[in-house]
Amino acid sequence: MRALCLSLAALLSVAITGCVVITDPDGLTGEGEGEGEGEGEGEGEGEGEGEGEVPPGGCRDSDDCSIDVGGNGGFCAHPEDSIPCGIRPPEVADVCGEGLPACGNGTTCDRVDDGCGASHLDCVASCAADGDCAEGELCRAGRCEARTCQTDGFVCPSHRFCAATARNPLEDDRDHGCDRITCAVDADCATLACVNGTCAPDGGTCELPRP
Repeated sequence: MRALCLSLAALLSVAITGCVVITDPDGLTGEGEGEGEGEGEGEGEGEGEGEGEVPPGGCRDSDDCSIDVGGNGGFCAHPEDSIPCGIRPPEVADVCGEGLPACGNGTTCDRVDDGCGASHLDCVASCAADGDCAEGELCRAGRCEARTCQTDGFVCPSHRFCAATARNPLEDDRDHGCDRITCAVDADCATLACVNGTCAPDGGTCELPRP
């Protein structure tokens, strides 16, 4: 509805002017109402987007996680790191290795994964051929060892480089002798992500400390 002033002289032949409230037959009223209704819509809807949220493709450091996990001290986990357990399993003592008895026939000393980042040396069944080992491993002197980039032709992924020397096979040799590339920003890692100062195949994930 809107108020319009009409000259009544044309109707009553008198010089009196009056105002009449009429319904806008051309839909002008609806036009005005719609103009105002949408003006503010969406203006505040995206203003806070991205603030404290994990960047596309995952976090880059723990600063990206503080708000995402409710400000409870979240941290950014590198995609190649195992998430630490809140309560670690009981420590298992080494059964073999330096200063310890040799393993018996049919077994060889190797590192055993205990989970939650823990491991120990133990006597395990010896391998006889490469086929007895997991993919990416070779059978050497009865023990399955990771193929290395230094001597076995293993090709490091683009976010790592081949180190000067390979790890001791009785340590964690799952990196095949490939070390991480240090970085400050994603651009230092070509098309990959820079997470916690080293290049990664993907962005990190925000995690909460385990109780």
